[in-house]
Formats: sequence, C-alpha cells, structure tokens
Amino acid sequence: YWYDYWDDNSIQVTAAALEALAKLDPGSPLIAPTSQWLLGARRGPQWISTQDTTSVIVAALALKPGAAFTGDVTALLDGKSAGTASLDGRGAVSLKLDTAGLKAGTHTLSLQGDNLPQSLSYSSALTFSREQAQLGGDQTKGLLLSRQYERLDPLWNDKEKRYTYRRTPLQQLGQMQPVTTGDLILVTLSVQPLKHSARYLLISDPIPAGMKALDERSLAIAGLKDPGSYDWQSWNYWYAGRDLLDDRVDLYADYLSGRQSITYLLRAQTPGTFTALPTHAFLMYDPEVEAYGPAATLTVRDRGQ
Repeated sequence: YWYDYWDDNSIQVTAAALEALAKLDPGSPLIAPTSQWLLGARRGPQWISTQDTTSVIVAALALKPGAAFTGDVTALLDGKSAGTASLDGRGAVSLKLDTAGLKAGTHTLSLQGDNLPQSLSYSSALTFSREQAQLGGDQTKGLLLSRQYERLDPLWNDKEKRYTYRRTPLQQLGQMQPVTTGDLILVTLSVQPLKHSARYLLISDPIPAGMKALDERSLAIAGLKDPGSYDWQSWNYWYAGRDLLDDRVDLYADYLSGRQSITYLLRAQTPGTFTALPTHAFLMYDPEVEAYGPAATLTVRDRGQ
C-alpha cells in the first residue's frame, strides 16, 4: 500500500524538512530559502489542502522568530507605484493593487522601502474571469476525460421475465440526437491519468436542466454488470463514493490507475434544449492536475410531439 503515504507531497515533505532544521540546526542557511519556497507555494492565504497548511504551520512554530519590522512598504508594478502598506510588526497586511490598464503579458512586481529585512516575504494573486466562446474542454493538465450519452431502450426478456435495456449512442454523425420526455439516458464518464496513477480524485459532472440523475443499479443494462452480482458496500468499485445531487453528480476515488469508467442515469423530464456543462476532474490535493470535458447540448421533446 505504498500510495497510502505522503512522501510524494512536496509541500508536506519540505515543511517536515524545515521543522527538522529549525529543531536540529536553527542557524542553518537553508532555513530562509526553504521558508521562502513554502510561502511561494501558497494559494492565496492558504496552501493547497488543509493537511499542507497544517504541516507548514507546525514547521513555522518550530522556527525562532526574527525581529519585527515596522514601516511603510510600496508595491511597484512594472516600476511604478501601485499602492503602499504600513507594517506595524504584528502580522501580515493585505494590499489591493491598482491594476487599471494592465494588459496581457509579463509584468514585474517588487517591494520598495527603507531598511527592508531580507526575511520579509510577500505573495501576490491575480484573479479574473472570462467567458469563452466555446467550451471545448482541456485535456492537457494531467488527466484525460470524456463523457458519453446513450438512450436506453427497454426490451422484454421473456426467459427472465423482466426488461433489459439496449444502449443507443445519442451522438451520431457528429450530431446529438434528441430524446423524449420520460426517456432514460445512460451517462458514462471515463477518466485516465496521463502518468501511471493518480490519488484522491474528484469528478464532478453537471446535470442538464430539465433532467434528473438516477441510480442505474436497479436496471439490467446491456454491457454492465448485473445488479445482483456485486455488493455496493464492497470494494468491487474502483471509486470510493458517488453522490447524485440536484445539479451534478460527484464521484470520489482514492486511487486511479489506467482508464476507468463510471455510469449513472438521467431521466428526461422537461421539454426544451439544455446545455450539459463540461465535466471537471481534478486531484483534491493537487488541483492543478485536472481536466475539463467538452460541453454538450441535449434536446428533449414532449412525448406528444
């Protein structure tokens, strides 16, 4: 069970090394650059996960505090003043920079002040939003992700005295075929890490308006395991949990190796044309490893039409 350990987490391993330096060699010249690296790895006011944040705080508490700095600090953006903050030695302060007229490209941010200590650290974050013309997905950040829709057509099995469901892909000749109110749609999500494996994965699939997510285990569907052949409480599934919510379906996995798939059902309830927003998969403790699937458009017709 090698993947149960955290020796591949750079933040926690570095924090543990810093804590060891602080206790065993408090005068080490490695303490300053190690501290700066950890501060630079923050995501806003915290680190990637609560475990990362806790490990850094524990390491910081082992450090010998330096002399407090008081005075004014000016933030320079591309060499021009973008704001001034006053430090009183009691903790960090935040400063909202004037970024009016900031254009796309490379920019330089620096601090200026009298007698600034070398141990003074700072970080910056730029937030923005934009609306893309097309939601085509992104498969370049460590994961491959896809979503397939299939209509389920019931067929009576006289031998077994029950209905089985045949699968018909909705995507045909590059076009998504319409469905009718009351139809059942099988959704198959497939995910694969670009490297050999991934840990602590979350897949979130938005549900199109006018549809409701259902559990598929009560149905006999072609190509899927018979519902009576496995135990939901056992580890016959590669994923650890699944939540069917009003607006999305969330799936969690402790460990992922190779290409894996999961299915759930949608029931078309309301006539209209609806957008299925992109599926999003990411590692919960390393969210920069992620993927987005493409959006899709689903049309639901009234049964009387």
